[in-house]
Amino acid sequence: MIKTIMFDLDGTLIDTKRSIVHAFNTSLRKMGYNAVPEEKIIALIGRPIEDMYRYLVNPKDTDSLCTVYRKEYARTSVKNSQLFPGVTHTLNELSNYKLAIVTTKRTNLAKQLCDASNITRFFDIIIGGDLVRNPKPAPDAIILAAEKLNTPPSHSLFVGDTCIDVNAGKRAGTKTCGVTYGIGKKDELKKCKADFIVDDISEIKQVVSMI
Repeated sequence: MIKTIMFDLDGTLIDTKRSIVHAFNTSLRKMGYNAVPEEKIIALIGRPIEDMYRYLVNPKDTDSLCTVYRKEYARTSVKNSQLFPGVTHTLNELSNYKLAIVTTKRTNLAKQLCDASNITRFFDIIIGGDLVRNPKPAPDAIILAAEKLNTPPSHSLFVGDTCIDVNAGKRAGTKTCGVTYGIGKKDELKKCKADFIVDDISEIKQVVSMI
């Protein structure tokens, strides 16, 4: 029986593509690098921001780029992001479960977005990548959330939009559900063997009832 439902943030609850691309390329330009094509940035959303810089630019000053990125993201993310349709209604429908957000984003930035979107009230806990040594796709953050909510991973469902999320959930021992409206594609979610795949967040309630 599922007692806890954990959600990824970017691409699962909130559409942040525009805000991430803006902050990423702004940081590059400010630090003297060329901007990166939007589609290449979007393809890596869900990974730690440090990894995104290493994959796309391989800079020597990753820490400085991250600092500039986070300042720009904090300044502009609210106006450049929006909830996916049906999120507020679905979270309200799931209020009988313990709910958590597990994201690679730093906790303070995740809370800022959730506060602005008026969904913080639904969640018992928000775990950002800064709270663990190894962020997703490692299972550490999911395991930490399960421990804090006193729920075994085996009684938890992890919901996300990429194989990074699915793999993290599997490694932690949760059931996994991929959503197709974010970054990841249905074929990719099938290949990484998500236990469930949905096209709309409202379907999560039905998924939980089947476990």
